[in-house]
Amino acid sequence: MDCTKDLYGVGIIYSEDQRQYVVRSPKNTRSVIYVVVTKVPHASREIAEVKIKETVASPSLSKEIASAALSCGGVLLTIGAAILGTGAIPFTAGASSVMVALAVAGTVATATQCVLGVVRIIDITENGAEVSTWLDSQKWYSATSNILDFISVASAGAALKGVLITYRTMKAASSLRASQWLRTLPREERVRITKEIIRNKNPGISNKEIKAFIKVGKYPKRFPTDGIQKSIQVQLLNSLNSMSAFSGSALWGVINSPGNLVDTGEYVVGMMQPIEVFE
Repeated sequence: MDCTKDLYGVGIIYSEDQRQYVVRSPKNTRSVIYVVVTKVPHASREIAEVKIKETVASPSLSKEIASAALSCGGVLLTIGAAILGTGAIPFTAGASSVMVALAVAGTVATATQCVLGVVRIIDITENGAEVSTWLDSQKWYSATSNILDFISVASAGAALKGVLITYRTMKAASSLRASQWLRTLPREERVRITKEIIRNKNPGISNKEIKAFIKVGKYPKRFPTDGIQKSIQVQLLNSLNSMSAFSGSALWGVINSPGNLVDTGEYVVGMMQPIEVFE
């Protein structure tokens, strides 16, 4: 098709039964055009047009289930991290108000995506996708979905910062392999880890000042094993949560189609997607 001027760079969708596959995304995000390849019972233009419209418009149950699973899984991971966070030793001086607000917004956005996903699945299975199809045709809904996805991705990116800090701190202080951090932390290991955590909380601090802080009781000589391991577990859950957000967005969200954020200004975000039918 790329050898034909009018078809160069078009996206390709293959439809089979109730499943749709994006074989290739369009190269020109400003003019999103797809060629839909689908099987029809009779080779007539009327039947072909109906089949293609159904392919493009009808929500895919498998896609909705996967999307809802990622979003709801993210909510469960967030709850798990909050529970494990009790008694965990923070590896940094604490998050700024902006980071805290972003984390809260990300949690709300992911929870909203989870609820919407469950509602869409129920609508598809019980109501023939009437509500979902109508929602997909509304600009405000597309804009809202893109905003929620963007917030989730931004929050996931911010959470990765804490994951990297924790990993670098443990790697710099511990002689053990990463797979051993959750099994055992000998006393001498915890002493070195404690000093690294103090450095994280007080950038530029000297060894002499670290000893002075420990002597006056501002910091313990070594943090307890349980507190350090809980911090590692929290960051592991955060990393899984981030992977979930990035995966969902890469498959169906703003990472997959970044042009959705700038193609329309009426709702700040949105998408213009003309579909052409070729015989």
